[in-house]
Amino acid sequence: MSHYNPVTYKTYRDWELWRSHYEATAVNNNVWDYLRPDDPIPPPQRPALPSYDAFQASNAIIQAGATPTQLSDLSATGQRSYESAMERWEIQRDDRAEYHKGINTVLTWQTNTIHKSRKMLLRNATPQEVYEAVQRDAAPYLCGHAPRGHLRRV
Repeated sequence: MSHYNPVTYKTYRDWELWRSHYEATAVNNNVWDYLRPDDPIPPPQRPALPSYDAFQASNAIIQAGATPTQLSDLSATGQRSYESAMERWEIQRDDRAEYHKGINTVLTWQTNTIHKSRKMLLRNATPQEVYEAVQRDAAPYLCGHAPRGHLRRV
């Protein structure tokens, strides 16, 4: 089954429609804040997995001079703190996975909406770089500085 794409970037005339669909695709996949051309936020970083030795050990572990290596080595307070830290870690891990899923969806959309004659614009690795390449491709025509021999027709 083929996927219908409502827009294809082939020439500068397609820039505005392609740009608006790019934004809509990023918004719909919850990654626009990371991809917006003006002041994007940094992508989520891989969270550090909590380590047992960073939490309050039980009296038995402390008296033995050992390092906690499992949940039962922690005091009741340490166990609650560790479990809370693990919940935060899982949320951050899931947020990062959603980010990557959204970024891959946008990149796939870009790949599917750039005409075969303009595929050289896809040499870039990230959605932001592809966006910038398409924007640079359209810019001379949109600014009225088309290369000699190319008429700007709207």
